[in-house]
Amino acid sequence: MSRLEAAWAAARSGRRQLVLLAGEPGIGKTRRSAELARTAHAAGAVVLHGRCDDGLALPYQPVVEALGTYLRHTAAPVLGRLGGELTRLVPELATRLPELPAPMSADPETERYRLFDAVAAWLAALAEATPTVLVVEDIHWATPPTLALLTHLVRSGEPGRLLLVVNYRDTALDVTPALADAVADLLRQPDVDRLSLTGFDRDGVSAYLQARAGGEFDRAGPQLAERLHAETAGDPYYLSELLRHLGETGALTEGGWAAAADGGSGVPESVRDVIARRVSRLPDATRDVLALAAIQGDRFDPTVLAEASDLPTSTCWRPSTLPAPPGWSPRPTGRRRDIASCTHWSGTPCPTGSVPPDACSCIEPPALPWPR
Repeated sequence: MSRLEAAWAAARSGRRQLVLLAGEPGIGKTRRSAELARTAHAAGAVVLHGRCDDGLALPYQPVVEALGTYLRHTAAPVLGRLGGELTRLVPELATRLPELPAPMSADPETERYRLFDAVAAWLAALAEATPTVLVVEDIHWATPPTLALLTHLVRSGEPGRLLLVVNYRDTALDVTPALADAVADLLRQPDVDRLSLTGFDRDGVSAYLQARAGGEFDRAGPQLAERLHAETAGDPYYLSELLRHLGETGALTEGGWAAAADGGSGVPESVRDVIARRVSRLPDATRDVLALAAIQGDRFDPTVLAEASDLPTSTCWRPSTLPAPPGWSPRPTGRRRDIASCTHWSGTPCPTGSVPPDACSCIEPPALPWPR
């Protein structure tokens, strides 16, 4: 949080800031931005929020949401020098403030540029009166016009005590060419920072468990923390869901930490759902290879994988042929948590239930146990 807080301090002093929060699903991007938003709101700042939804493809969705919410909660809204142009985003604004001039009628590109300037002027006017935070979530689902608008906001010369906090997934499944270009462009601008979030380390998992337990931590606690870190790699979402699962199954309430540390955790349904949704977006050939890798476990031999899939080893690893799952950087042999989190969880073959029945039969028994 220290870099977020430093950006907020700089924004309050009059230096407009953008912080990009990047990370895999469930890593804590929303939680970090929400904590900063609460801190800023408690200090009297204007806090705006918008998001991009998967499959909606609505141009400028986060700005439409932020402006709409602001108008609903403000009796005398500050709109800036081009307030009439904002009626393109929220048409009800023309009814509420009929004195606003009509938006300029011109060619599409001129109208779009005028709209971008109007959004920048609105945020600048807000930030001139009161320090302002705009949180935009999930821009990996943003439309190209939305990404262009965000880039314009950062490039514009409008002054103000404004902090933009923008979240996105940086996994291979989610980074589109448009997003990659936009992020690269943004990072070339001044007062832009990117925070790449990672999971808890072992000490972090231990501290998380102690916090959940209210400070109580018996002798089996460190053993459980070690096991959970190995299974989740410290991913906050997976860790939280697995702990909830342990509580619901009685592992934490019937025997305490030791029972949970010694027993099998299984796979929470919520985690199965997330994995199934993400794996479903992969090409069929990639899912087939991942299903076979899941049978081997969290370590796998690419030679065995190639034999089982009936594909050349080079094809199994070639990203151009088989798009890689999130964060997958192929290695000859080794532990890859990203593969495990897609198709394999806690030693349970394919929690999504998508391993084809004949996949197991094509592996010769002498090949087991798999290399570890």
